[in-house]
Amino acid sequence: MNAKTLLIGASLAATIASGAHAGILTISYDVTASNFINFLDPGTGTPPVDPVIEDFTVSFDPSVSTGPTSVGLNISSFNLPYSSEFTYAPGPGDVLTVATYPGIDEFTDLTDSYGVFVYSPLQSTSGGYFVYTDSTGTLWYTNDTNITSTSAVPEPSTWAMILLGFAGLGFAGRHWQRKGTVAA
Repeated sequence: MNAKTLLIGASLAATIASGAHAGILTISYDVTASNFINFLDPGTGTPPVDPVIEDFTVSFDPSVSTGPTSVGLNISSFNLPYSSEFTYAPGPGDVLTVATYPGIDEFTDLTDSYGVFVYSPLQSTSGGYFVYTDSTGTLWYTNDTNITSTSAVPEPSTWAMILLGFAGLGFAGRHWQRKGTVAA
């Protein structure tokens, strides 16, 4: 293989790769939050539910801001009776918010609602916190939140590009093998 062919192949690969993007990710989270405190009056009252457990799967494009929406959100289990939507804000301080009324990293309703805030949601270990309000408007807050990402599944076009790359490597290897046989 000469340098010209190698240069053309590298240019073509770079052109194809520059058009690729992260695509839609589907990530499942297991959230357990416990040791809630009364945010406005610490040390008083007993939270109605402690611990709070929520398992959900969310599908979104990590390259753009998303929501608030319930499209792409599947709550598989949750021990609070609240509805859910999500938002996602990409960037250096990226945050995924799943809440009754999500704003980007803010809790906006003060009665019968909740919010779980996942920082760096594309990492295998994510930090965050959980808040919820009961029917009296008491705001229950905890930093004792265990957030576990259980899967991240790339979209089908990503798998197609991976398979195309392997096929190209196989073709190139076979080409070199044949060329070496002819020369011998």
